[in-house]
Amino acid sequence: MTLDEIEAARDLSRLLDMTYNHKKLHGLFGVLQEEKADLVPALLKFFHESGGSSAAVWDLKKRFLFLADFCRVCHLAKSEKYLAYLWLLAGFPPEQGADSFSRKSSGVPAGAELLSGDPRCAGARETRYWSFAAEEGLYILAYNRTCSLNGPAAVWKVKKDYPERDLNP
Repeated sequence: MTLDEIEAARDLSRLLDMTYNHKKLHGLFGVLQEEKADLVPALLKFFHESGGSSAAVWDLKKRFLFLADFCRVCHLAKSEKYLAYLWLLAGFPPEQGADSFSRKSSGVPAGAELLSGDPRCAGARETRYWSFAAEEGLYILAYNRTCSLNGPAAVWKVKKDYPERDLNP
């Protein structure tokens, strides 16, 4: 192997460690691959153009921000939106960082299906709600640090054909 090949292998290994090796990011790579056939070379090129330092994406938040920048630069709209949803599920602040898609919501509309978490948080005094519109429907995320410190306390899904007037109770 040449020195260049060894350095490329090292950088690919770093990139894998920084991105795919965290379970909160696993689903993203299938979406990225669908949108960008040359994902690995493009991600490696972006890594080099961003300074090529693993220290720059050491923690999970920095990894999300690195991937959000990659999605924006490469115009990967579907991946960028999916990453924003993962950002919210990871417990990072709505409308910041990788998320530019969520909006404040007034609560959980009738008929919403609980996907995860504790439905009792919906009635708690300190609960704040955020909505996230996706192709398959609207997600309502309830945040309450009493119920869940590091992420949404509960997530509901409202079917896409749900009447618009009922989405803001």
